[in-house]
Amino acid sequence: MLKAFCSKTIGLTALVACLLLISLNIHVKESQADPANNWYTQSHYGLFSHFTYGSSSFNQTIYPNGTIPLNLNELGNNFNATQFAADVNSFGVDYVTLTGWHYAMNALYPSAKMNLWRGAGHASSHDVIQDLINALQPYGIELALYIHVTDGHDFTVADQTATGWNDSSNGYLVWNNFINDVVTEMGNRYGTGIAGYWIDMVFDGPFQTKIDKPRLRTSLLAGNSNRIIVGNGSTGDAANSQGGGTTDYTAREYYGQPADINTWTATYNQTATVMTTDGQWWASTPTGTNQMKNTAENMFRFTVLEAGVNQNGGGMLWNAGNYAGFGVLWPDGVKTGLQTLGGYINAVGASLKNVFPSTSYARSSGTTLNSLPNGIVATKATNNLIEYIHVLNPPVGKVLTLPAPSDGKTFSTPTILKNGHAVAITQNATNVTLTLGAADNWDSLDTVIRMVASGGSTGGVIKKNDTDASIAYSGTWGYSGSRNVGDYSNDVHYTTTNGNYFEYTFNSTGIDYITSKDVNYGNIDIYIDGVYKQTVSALNAGGYIPQQVLYSNRSLSPGSHTIKGIKTSGVYMQLDVLDVVTPNLALNKTVTASSAVSNSDWALAKATDGLTFSSPGSMGWSSLNSLTTNHTEWVTVDLTTSQALSKVLLYPRNDGANTGYGFPINFTIQLSTDNINWTTVATQTGYALPAGVGQSFTFSSQNARYVKINGTSLRANPNDINQYRMQFAEIVVNP
Repeated sequence: MLKAFCSKTIGLTALVACLLLISLNIHVKESQADPANNWYTQSHYGLFSHFTYGSSSFNQTIYPNGTIPLNLNELGNNFNATQFAADVNSFGVDYVTLTGWHYAMNALYPSAKMNLWRGAGHASSHDVIQDLINALQPYGIELALYIHVTDGHDFTVADQTATGWNDSSNGYLVWNNFINDVVTEMGNRYGTGIAGYWIDMVFDGPFQTKIDKPRLRTSLLAGNSNRIIVGNGSTGDAANSQGGGTTDYTAREYYGQPADINTWTATYNQTATVMTTDGQWWASTPTGTNQMKNTAENMFRFTVLEAGVNQNGGGMLWNAGNYAGFGVLWPDGVKTGLQTLGGYINAVGASLKNVFPSTSYARSSGTTLNSLPNGIVATKATNNLIEYIHVLNPPVGKVLTLPAPSDGKTFSTPTILKNGHAVAITQNATNVTLTLGAADNWDSLDTVIRMVASGGSTGGVIKKNDTDASIAYSGTWGYSGSRNVGDYSNDVHYTTTNGNYFEYTFNSTGIDYITSKDVNYGNIDIYIDGVYKQTVSALNAGGYIPQQVLYSNRSLSPGSHTIKGIKTSGVYMQLDVLDVVTPNLALNKTVTASSAVSNSDWALAKATDGLTFSSPGSMGWSSLNSLTTNHTEWVTVDLTTSQALSKVLLYPRNDGANTGYGFPINFTIQLSTDNINWTTVATQTGYALPAGVGQSFTFSSQNARYVKINGTSLRANPNDINQYRMQFAEIVVNP
């Protein structure tokens, strides 16, 4: 609209104003301050349905009465895309994962490449995928396709020979030619209709040894360079690097979990699990028997938990296969159960859709519903300005006391999300206390409290696990690992002798002592720098609760400090983890630059205002000189006093399509005590376009008052009529 207006013949002053607005992209997706610039990181609830034909001897998807489609074409002709899309919309999901192919790579769409390599019979004549793309589009639900690129073990001997499954020559070149032909054809066929792929068994030997991973990555992005690629096959928080550069994210396939969902562990990665009692990923049981393994209420609560832990996106991917045919679509209990689950999610939708896990109350992988610290998990809006507290295990009475937020935020205007009723709040350096009104009570499922967030150190914390070598233990201490009761890193150190203590020296302005409470635990005396501070209690008459903040001090002077915790009573004393505050020394400090845009969104001061997400009112700092040619720009932060520095975090602008643009290609980071003589501590050349998360640069600790970023080669922004700017959403400096 704006560009169309500016294209008309207007006065010079108005034209300049229009071009400035266009170049700054002030109104481009401002509400989508997405650090990873994709739908996946903001999604926490999906449905996975395997709709798949095996063979005459290996049955997969069935009709509701138990009969079996005779062949792949019959199955393809009996996918009810219209009803499927309407149902999943009523389930409230963010995205759907459906089979592209599974057993023997029997594809659910016409594929000339599949026919070329293998002959007829392995590609449906009916296009199930396009039907579903069309049906989902009105609902705005993203579609990812399940594929298996190492399923040659299910091929006939003739097909294995034709596709090179067992031919290891030239790095299994023939198999890679086959796979990339098929994947590229599929990607180009559906374009942006496919938002992602979910690749099975990327952690297994065949994927690791047979697949040309960079080549496959290129093929997976054919037709849509923004696709999200998820690799399945891990059992926890396996590193995405196992995908060898093919995948963006990793999925945990959760099976063999306990019957009690309250003891299921949430993970940083996406969790995919079968929700039906038959344990199959496709519909394999005829109607007549309830197939729901868990209640909708328990599924909702675990979905909320996963949303608060799931740092890497995708959340919960619940699985239930749909039947073939145009009658009953789902196994007994599934549709009602998922519609109930969707109702619960939609009732608090703002806190679960298009959000990230909280950085104020981050929860570690391995957290369970029955071991929640303080009974809560939290999520935050993508612009970092709204915090949602999910009270899953409410306290007795109307008062909820939380530790101070780890990222230093200040909260205000708390309300109950469902009814808008005000919640009283007090916040100090140690605690946040929330009190319900007289007419309100805790919801047994999930009371969501919405709060406005401001400030924040953007420094966060460094976690020192009990096994850290820098923690000194005096006296006899034991170690307990693989506990599976919700402790950080699943372990603790413990002692039973009064007078025994732990001691830890750190360089920071704050520290938290975090450990468990139980019925036979007692008191611990806390000392800071040899001075007694207070006695804290680890006693909890109600039983074991992990990861409780027993002591917090966030107001120490900058420099070196020592914490000591001495056991004085009770049977046990434990140490689980110490949270060491890493303050943002640049917060609200003075910024100067070679040039600067100055308006309500962009300004020098907005580079150090504590907001790491580009959002209306705080986009960050932007240069203004020589926009049409590559050139040099600089920006400097004055920390007021000279102090020890070892880390600089540079946050790119992260507003939708502009994410990463403005981040220089070549640059240096320099330090100075006098703003005249400079020492270079980091040099970067050819820096790739970053995602919207902070880019970290560490160096040996040295004293400085001034921090300067010199951009010597800038990046043209295609969304900014290819102009050259240096831009940062936030500049963070840590000791």
